[in-house]
Amino acid sequence: MTAGSQGSPYGGSGQAGGEGLAALGKYHIFATLGRGGMADVYLAVARGPVGFNKLVVVKRLRAQLAEEPTFRQMFLDEARLAARLNHPNIVQTFEVGEENGTYFIAMEYLEGQALNRLIREVIKQNVAIAPPLCAKIAADALLALSYAHSLRDYDGSPLGIIHRDVSPHNVFVTYDGQVKLVDFGIAKAASTTTETEVGVLKGKVAYMAPEQALGGAIDARADVFSMGILLWELLTRQRLLPGDNAAVTLHRLMNQPIPRASSVMSLPPELDAIVARALEKDPMRRFQSAAEMRDALEGFVVRSGFTVRTDDLAALLTQLFAPVREEVQGKVRAYMAQFHRAGSTNEVRALTAESLQRVGNVASGTGSSASLLRLGGSGSTMGQHGGTFPAPGSIGFAPPAQEPRRERSIILPIVIAGCFMLAIAALL
Repeated sequence: MTAGSQGSPYGGSGQAGGEGLAALGKYHIFATLGRGGMADVYLAVARGPVGFNKLVVVKRLRAQLAEEPTFRQMFLDEARLAARLNHPNIVQTFEVGEENGTYFIAMEYLEGQALNRLIREVIKQNVAIAPPLCAKIAADALLALSYAHSLRDYDGSPLGIIHRDVSPHNVFVTYDGQVKLVDFGIAKAASTTTETEVGVLKGKVAYMAPEQALGGAIDARADVFSMGILLWELLTRQRLLPGDNAAVTLHRLMNQPIPRASSVMSLPPELDAIVARALEKDPMRRFQSAAEMRDALEGFVVRSGFTVRTDDLAALLTQLFAPVREEVQGKVRAYMAQFHRAGSTNEVRALTAESLQRVGNVASGTGSSASLLRLGGSGSTMGQHGGTFPAPGSIGFAPPAQEPRRERSIILPIVIAGCFMLAIAALL
């Protein structure tokens, strides 16, 4: 995934600054990947004995937020939940740690692209994706959701996990054709210790189920609705719920009928019906589980007579992103070559500190060599992601930029205001 953070990743003049940034335990940071509302995301090397080195992604809670119990607990809730998830279609968490008051999560490094960037490139390069291949992407993501929804605690009690932020930003496709669900940062689970305030929404409004947007009780079917939006947009290459702001988007969701994907482009009737069922506003009329929706999609693929392989998805990524992949791999190789040549711990620390200095200089506009280390704009990795995407047609496809990881506050009065607007419109 990708992102271009604005300003220095260190929150100051662009200097590498604070001690402890260059290394967190055994993780030596050398590139910045993204910046969310609560945490910064870096690429690092896990250095071990006998020349063992492994690329990992490190998500670090910002120091100023680590001092606030609420944010610290939210970050640790995410870390604890991520550590429990062990599935091939979910990004793997290696370690949750604390180093001199700095809290971090170490995760697997993925080479590939977030689905929102894939859609943007498909539009830009005018590449067609066969509907069965779109169905496969959604089915693989649903496999991850089904696993999370059904996960149980060590005592056998259901964990009750709901992702709450399923969107093209949080589905990742690797260059070898694997689909990964990422970012359980605002997921709800029975084990979480922080409670969502009444009237506060978590997630992206453009990908929310109506019951989630109203701030009411939700279950796994809310994630099914979000997956329906994702598949609708992947098939049509347009936004389902466009809007200049959250209030407009919310009004569309609550008060306007959801159009069939087939009203935008020609689709096989069976697939069109699957998407429409996932997007039923009444949860009782939707697929009742992620597994049920996945079964329907896989059945469609089989009956379509279209052979869908992981290699087909890998070939699509290669077609769209070969230059980007080569660029990122070259940057990483250049750094790793220096890292391998470092003969002592002090040399490694100096190298990582120099890398961070370069990244800071690029962010503040004072250096040029640091472009080697700012991977956020190149794609590939587990950073944050955002951007506005061009699209054909009057609606266009423009997934919203990544929302800050702080609690997003769409307070209930906005919902009431939207309903009030509707009432006025009805009277006129």
